Amino acid sequence: MTLRAYLVDDEPPAIERLQRLLQKTGRVQVIGSATEPEQAVEGLSADPPDVCFLDIEMPRLNGFEVLARLPSQPIVVFTTAYNQYALQAFAVNSVDYLLKPVDPDSLERALGKIERLRNSAQVCQADFQALLQQLAESLRGPKPEYPDRIAFRLGDRLWFLGLERITHFYLQIS
Repeated sequence: MTLRAYLVDDEPPAIERLQRLLQKTGRVQVIGSATEPEQAVEGLSADPPDVCFLDIEMPRLNGFEVLARLPSQPIVVFTTAYNQYALQAFAVNSVDYLLKPVDPDSLERALGKIERLRNSAQVCQADFQALLQQLAESLRGPKPEYPDRIAFRLGDRLWFLGLERITHFYLQIS
């Protein structure tokens, strides 16, 4: 399955290089890119991609601020020249952190992570759908018969009481 990607970087040559690398993999379709963070927020909101390759250091808004402005967060792979943001990047659930210039092996590793993540999410969704189907079928099936009265012993005598009259039970242990 082809991944739909959106690229965000304030340096056009970095976008062009990443786009070439992604196209060479044959696993990714670049659906858009932006060199301005505000433009990226608009593009990512209008047509959310499967994955966003996002630079961190940009004028006016950094990559974390771009993510904070999105209605829903796509899978994120940070692409940056700075390694000091790695912990913060994983705190916002990014899948990978690639240092520029991005090398093909690192990109392949990141794409592999994304595919494994998507496959596990699809399996979970399929399991959830099957569980919902079973639940719906069990609710349509015959209802079990329950007794309408309960028996209890008082002294030597056995009494029956209708369940509609019972509000609670009390147990005294001696």
